[in-house]
Amino acid sequence: MFNPTMKCSECLTDVNQLDIKYHTADGSKIFCGPKCSLDFHQRKNNEKTNNNIKDFNNNNSNITTSTSD
Repeated sequence: MFNPTMKCSECLTDVNQLDIKYHTADGSKIFCGPKCSLDFHQRKNNEKTNNNIKDFNNNNSNITTSTSD
C-alpha cells in the first residue's frame, strides 16, 4: 500500500500523511514533530515582535533632536 508523504515545513523531512500530528491552525504547514512545530511558532512570534520594534524605531527616525542656530 502506498503511503503519501509531505515535507515538514521546518526541516523538510518526509512525513507520512497518516502520521501528521503537528500543524498550524489553518493546516497550511505541517511538522514532523514538536521540536519543528515549536521552532516555527517561536520564530513567527519573534518576527512579529521584531517588526513592531522596527516600526516603532522607524517612526522615531524622522524626529530630529538637535537644532542648528
